[in-house]
Amino acid sequence: MKYVTYVYNTTSHGTTSFSPIELLYNLSLEMQYKNEDAYVSEASEQMRKAFQVVRKQLKANFERAKSCYDERVKSTKFREGEFVWHFIPRSKKGMNKKWMMTNKGPYRIIKHVNDVNFLVQKLPTSGMEIVHIDRLTRFHGTVPKPWKQVIRMEQESYLRCPLAKMKSIITL
Repeated sequence: MKYVTYVYNTTSHGTTSFSPIELLYNLSLEMQYKNEDAYVSEASEQMRKAFQVVRKQLKANFERAKSCYDERVKSTKFREGEFVWHFIPRSKKGMNKKWMMTNKGPYRIIKHVNDVNFLVQKLPTSGMEIVHIDRLTRFHGTVPKPWKQVIRMEQESYLRCPLAKMKSIITL
């Protein structure tokens, strides 16, 4: 195990482009110094430069990872009142994950909380929960029975509202 540790500590890493031993103990200095002050000033300067390089490397890696994430992140837009599947990863002992149903629902979107979170509800009588957009998938099907009466009542109250009638006349 000590050989593995030695190799790990002396190999330069892709992220930082320095080995851990160089960053921690500045052992890359191989020059002879006349006094301790010269060594301290040279070592501190070299460590300062090393950490600047590391900071740039880490920032570049972060930007690369962010762009990869942004490419695959959902650009789907959901509206209030739409039905969605809610992804809930589960695992049962002895069952293959491939054959498990991990999407639950359909859930109805009640409110758009912020850019990436939605307030959803499975049934009109059940509690609400906040869900991240990455765990939602659009539901393509008929309106679930428990929600039909609620939607009908919402539409009737919308049509009874005088302002709604005015808007529908203006859009015609």
